[in-house]
Amino acid sequence: MNQFSLQASIRTTLGKKVRALRRKGIMPIHVYGLDGAPLSLQANSENVRQVLDGAGRTSPVSIVIDGEEAQITLVRDVSQHYVSGAIQHVDFIRVDPDKPIEAPVPIMLTGEAPGTRGGVGVVTQGIYHVLIAAKPFEVPQQLIVDVSPLTDTSVSIKVDDLDYPPGATPTTAGGTRVAWIQVPRALEEEEEEAIEDAALEGEDGAIADGEGGSGVAPGTTQEP
Repeated sequence: MNQFSLQASIRTTLGKKVRALRRKGIMPIHVYGLDGAPLSLQANSENVRQVLDGAGRTSPVSIVIDGEEAQITLVRDVSQHYVSGAIQHVDFIRVDPDKPIEAPVPIMLTGEAPGTRGGVGVVTQGIYHVLIAAKPFEVPQQLIVDVSPLTDTSVSIKVDDLDYPPGATPTTAGGTRVAWIQVPRALEEEEEEAIEDAALEGEDGAIADGEGGSGVAPGTTQEP
């Protein structure tokens, strides 16, 4: 697994004054968790963005504070501006490298599903991450899922079907569907209409067969 590091320093600027830091290219960050005291820190904004892009929420980040011993953390929360989307603040939570944690691992579908050939359906993704329990440095960054087993609409790929690296165990329910082939709505409507038409034709035929069906030949009378 890739290891990510971030150089930070103790932040003394708090409250609304942090806007001035952001204008200077400095990002306010916060570290908390385990037995340590919460820390208000600051780091170069571009460096923070690079770490976020690389580590996501699954890879440990070593935060070195004023050149001292690194704190092993995971990204816990990212606050963004409600209009521009610019990152405003990042929270990191301390983790013990030797103790399992639970983290959401992204799912990436790859390959071709034979059941989609001819336009009979499209691959549908049911969930976009799986919760994984593992030690911080054993959590995979993502899970690559091959959709080639999807041969028709009766087949699906579930959480239990995925390949997990050693030391990683899924905590998401094993029967949760990850991917399957969905028939396009237009085709479903055509099939429904065809079924309805067939049913109507059957009813019309039954009525036609029953016309004059008293069992008495024309021109004759039936005794009471």
